[in-house]
Formats: sequence, structure tokens, C-alpha cells
Amino acid sequence: MAADIVPEINEKLMSEFSRLTSKDTYIRSFNKKLAEGTATGTDVSLYSEALGRCASSALIYALVNAALPDGKLYWNIVSRTVLPLFETVNDAVNEAMGIVIENENESMNIHLKAVKAELPKERLKNFLEKLLRLTGDDDNG
Repeated sequence: MAADIVPEINEKLMSEFSRLTSKDTYIRSFNKKLAEGTATGTDVSLYSEALGRCASSALIYALVNAALPDGKLYWNIVSRTVLPLFETVNDAVNEAMGIVIENENESMNIHLKAVKAELPKERLKNFLEKLLRLTGDDDNG
């Protein structure tokens, strides 16, 4: 039985994602604005884009062909590496937007909590299936 490579890939992936986000100047600037209560919805949108770029770079770094069995990406790997990264990014954006909305509401004397947007699981599943088709894995169950 082959060794489970997912924990090693996850470690590389999340470590690289953390490294990239900690060095990204926009993300650092945004986090400062968020802490000061001056971040806006537009800032969150740009933050989301910056997180996406970092996630993309981390995925490219961690999913090199040499780390994959037969040089192929399989569903069991994607579902246990890419999906958790997407969830991490989604959670970070949701948290930031929630803080911005609550700050804006408070400034207008509106006492409502922000509602967390749900992860679009079906869209992500479709995206991951397309990714697998593009990488040549037809059996992505």
C-alpha cells in the first residue's frame, strides 16, 4: 500500500500559503486597516484577490508533479488539499467582511450582526472536477 502523501502536501501548501500571505504588502496593509476599523468593502474585495493570488502560488508550489503519484492529480488528493485551502481563504474573507459590516453598522447606530456567507460547495466541486479533467484524471469520483 502506498504511503499517504496528502499530509506532506498539506504541510507544504499551508506553510507556503502562510509565508506568502505574511509577506504580501497588500494583505499586511489590509490587516492594519481592519484592526484600525478603517477597512471598507472594496478593501475586502482586494484582500480576497490578494489571498487568491497567494493560494494560487501555494498550490503551484505544493502540487508539483514530483510530489504526485504517477505525476497525476487525483480526487482524493484534491479534496483533501485544495478544498481545505479554499475553505481557509473563504473563512478569512468572511471574517474580514463581517468585521467591516459590523463596523459600518455600528457607525450608523445599527445593531445587527453580519451573516457569514456559506462556502459554495457545489461550485467548488465543479471547479475541482474541471481541474482534474484538465490534468488528465478521468476517474475523479
